[in-house]
Amino acid sequence: MTASASSGHIVPIPLPTPFIVGPVNAYLIRSEPLTLIDTGPATEDAYGALVAALRSHGFEIADLEAIVVTHSHVDHVGNLARLVDESGAITYGHRTAEVLPGDREAHEERTNTFILHTLSTFGAPQSVIDATAAARDSFKSMTSHVKLDEILEHGDQALGYSVHHVPGHSASDTLFFDQTRSIAFTGDH
Repeated sequence: MTASASSGHIVPIPLPTPFIVGPVNAYLIRSEPLTLIDTGPATEDAYGALVAALRSHGFEIADLEAIVVTHSHVDHVGNLARLVDESGAITYGHRTAEVLPGDREAHEERTNTFILHTLSTFGAPQSVIDATAAARDSFKSMTSHVKLDEILEHGDQALGYSVHHVPGHSASDTLFFDQTRSIAFTGDH
């Protein structure tokens, strides 16, 4: 843990998911601008946990000024549209993470193809591939479109972080790295 994290500059916020993996973390960055890294799934449980965590640190959703998207999986971006509506926060993410309303179905199809192909390529049993395909169908109600105000490319700088597109876990995986403070954020790693 870095000095910044231990002093409360970075606040991990565990958000419940309905998935077998359990909760995911969002991170509140107590700086100017007040920043949230990822948003959790679009469930009332995750939203309530986020509201409670922010309040425990003296903030409300309306106080958020920036939201950073590490990748476009539902457990990381599901609440994005709701949070932006309530806060007016500026959104940041790699161009591959943006999913506009008219592109949602096509994005889900590309994501499913990517995930199922990756599982197959790495030799996952067919039962795992089939279970993953079935589970992906349940995700549709837990996300919204992902509209980015600041569309980032590999090598860009944003909010003091260098931006690195590192596809793997998802096609939109992005690493945000602040070399000066030795701080890095990326989803699910």
